[in-house]
Amino acid sequence: MPDVSTRHQPDLAHHVRQGIGWLSASADGENTAARSYAAFELRFAAERLAVHYWAALLDRRPEEQDLCDIESFKRVERQIYEIEGHQREIDRHFEFMGVVLGAMKIDTPLHTSKIGELSRFWHECSELCHIAWPLSCAAPEVRSAAVTALTEIAKNLSGYVQSLGWSILKDAAFAWHKWAMAQNLVGYFVDLEAGPGHSGLRFSQLCQL
Repeated sequence: MPDVSTRHQPDLAHHVRQGIGWLSASADGENTAARSYAAFELRFAAERLAVHYWAALLDRRPEEQDLCDIESFKRVERQIYEIEGHQREIDRHFEFMGVVLGAMKIDTPLHTSKIGELSRFWHECSELCHIAWPLSCAAPEVRSAAVTALTEIAKNLSGYVQSLGWSILKDAAFAWHKWAMAQNLVGYFVDLEAGPGHSGLRFSQLCQL
């Protein structure tokens, strides 16, 4: 019996663990059914992360209509972009949060959420959940390519779930941070240890804006 749970768990890493468990049981793709289950669980994992980010951005208790809006990965992806902006704005948000964590001397993994990458993982796993896989998996090169792809996806998703996640600043002192990102000022945030005469703005000065 592979090292997988027979019941779904709510924690963020559950489906990644499940996917890795089925991958281990696939014996490098020879056990082709196990590999299918790995793809299915990793697709769940990508979608679970997207819903987790959406819920953080929603910043309130979801209502019935909200749940209707996330019935597919594409809908969740669209909701995230509508709330937070496209990937460039998202990158700036995580860059800013890295500066905040550094200034507060908080040492924790912070993996930038790449929504397009999660979408790619979801679609790649979906392709391996269709009937074409059982019909073509007798070919060694097909099995090898599938295992390689899923192993890489599992590794990347593990990085996402170990990260701090989508941090939201609620303190009024940081109300300006979206404005700063919109003005492309993130590159001017400097280490608190920067010496006199540094051309950038100090973090403490920006906090007073």
